[in-house]
Amino acid sequence: MRRIVSTACLLAVLVLCAAAPPAPAKVIYVDDDAPAPGDGTSWATAYRFLQDALADVAVGREPVEIRIAQGLYRPDQSAGRPDGTRDRDATFCLAHQLTLRGGYAGVGTSDPNAWEPETYETVLSGDLAGNDVELASPLDAGDAPSRLDNSYNVISGDEDGVVVGDLTATLEGFFITAGHAFYEKNAGGPSYRTQSEHVGGGLNLKFWTQTPTLKVTVCRCVFRGNYAEEGGGAIYADRMDDLSLIDCRIVANGSRGSGGGLFAMDGSTELLNCHFERNASDFEGGGIACHGNKLRLTSCTLTNNATSRLGGGMAIHTSPTTLVDCVLRDNHVEGNGGAISLSTASPLKVVRCRFVSNSAARKGGAIESTAIDQPSFENCLFWANVAPDGGGVVQSVSCNELRFTNCTVVGNRGERGAFLLEGTRTAGYGSVEVVNCIISNSDNEIWADKGVIAIQHTNVAGGEAGIYDPNGFIIWDKGNIDADPCFVDPGYWDANGTPDDPKDDFFVEGDYHLKSQAGRWDQASGSWIQDDVTSPCIDAGDPNSPVMVEPFPNGGVINMGAYGGTAQASKSYFGDPLCETIITGDINGDCRVDIADVIILLDHWLDTGVRADK
Repeated sequence: MRRIVSTACLLAVLVLCAAAPPAPAKVIYVDDDAPAPGDGTSWATAYRFLQDALADVAVGREPVEIRIAQGLYRPDQSAGRPDGTRDRDATFCLAHQLTLRGGYAGVGTSDPNAWEPETYETVLSGDLAGNDVELASPLDAGDAPSRLDNSYNVISGDEDGVVVGDLTATLEGFFITAGHAFYEKNAGGPSYRTQSEHVGGGLNLKFWTQTPTLKVTVCRCVFRGNYAEEGGGAIYADRMDDLSLIDCRIVANGSRGSGGGLFAMDGSTELLNCHFERNASDFEGGGIACHGNKLRLTSCTLTNNATSRLGGGMAIHTSPTTLVDCVLRDNHVEGNGGAISLSTASPLKVVRCRFVSNSAARKGGAIESTAIDQPSFENCLFWANVAPDGGGVVQSVSCNELRFTNCTVVGNRGERGAFLLEGTRTAGYGSVEVVNCIISNSDNEIWADKGVIAIQHTNVAGGEAGIYDPNGFIIWDKGNIDADPCFVDPGYWDANGTPDDPKDDFFVEGDYHLKSQAGRWDQASGSWIQDDVTSPCIDAGDPNSPVMVEPFPNGGVINMGAYGGTAQASKSYFGDPLCETIITGDINGDCRVDIADVIILLDHWLDTGVRADK
């Protein structure tokens, strides 16, 4: 099935992939159906084996693009050894100013230059013997007999992890599979030829030397069924100045260590429109693990990833991380942090993301945080996340000011709260700040053992009386309410016919836009419609929070909940026909310039901390 990519993502793919490396001066062609021998100068005389083309690249130093037709390519094959060597050390090595582009129609088609990676699948496989069998779990690959003769790494930055000078390279349009970075054990302990054979089964970017520039861009690639014993089942990146993954799918990869899909450390990594699914690790970061890496995810999804200790979806340590417009769904951990585990000095900013049906066997169905650098969540949705402690979020008091702004927390299950703040330190050290949020229909909405949870301009089901606060650490600040938020279609837990057995319950998802008689966004039709009631959460946020891009009329005050301050914020209703005229001085949008507008203006004027760019 052909995947549909948004226009914005396609533009980003074209721009980034075209930018690295520079326009190639030389093109080499590879097609496993080409007549032999070939010299790679055209499709008609294409090399049959990718290794021969890479050897051709090594002859010169100018920018080179290698175009590879649909087919199957193994790193141990060459013109000299067409049947392969079965050498597990065989790998496809990148080079400076090299572009590898798969997905061409190739020889025997009406247009050999036709390029569509999803149609003309170009497979780079580490299955040297062609005998791999399907496995029930990515973690079963470790000592599976059919995998023990696979290549350690399908693709590598350099065979020995030593690069002299710059390395900039682009990979685009490949299906990368069956890398098996597993070292055999003997009586004396682990045995392996180099220290890089146990990481990055699909793509190993581990470098032992410092080079001026290490930059790799990976576009429109699928990594599936790769394995690494220590880290990065699909991809391992170390000391990369710039690793970009764009429109990639990382599916069913595994690692006995960290990062079933991706392990990144000591560098910079950016992911755009990528999908991580059914990856697994046996330590932390079922989908992604980061240590000391600057990480940014935009429009990405992490689904059904799993691990044992920390972070079913992601485990982040000392790594400045940003997530924008991402979805983390159905990830699981036997320990803490179903979707994300955040620890040590790990600045985290999460904007417009959804955390759905993630689970932890211990703490933090969606988020577990012990970070100390003010992680923040803005305009996020949390629903149906489950854990014994902190169904939605669990926070250690060692963390400094975990902040939730305009978030909606609904239907999360935890014996000790949808929000849990725990620890042993006194109040004032470690805190959670909740502003302009809606917390509704979760188990034990907020549970504070130690540390401070400051709540303001938030709709909390059950109000202050419904919060567990035995030590008096909750700060119940101004503007809080306890009211039906009037969601368009509130989700709910279905008992599945067995009300006495919560283990088989499932959550029926809903629509958490707020009803409005003036108009609210309808997801199904992609249009504005009017309801017969108006939510009390409209215009109920902090009066001094910028309304940002809320549509007119917006009351001049931000809405509570995940859509407050966004283009999908429900409109303000003043009891009169909808005002469709913008009048100078009419701040709240009621078609009148009066004292209400003056009050809004004065509130913002007197609050010197408010800035339009916040």
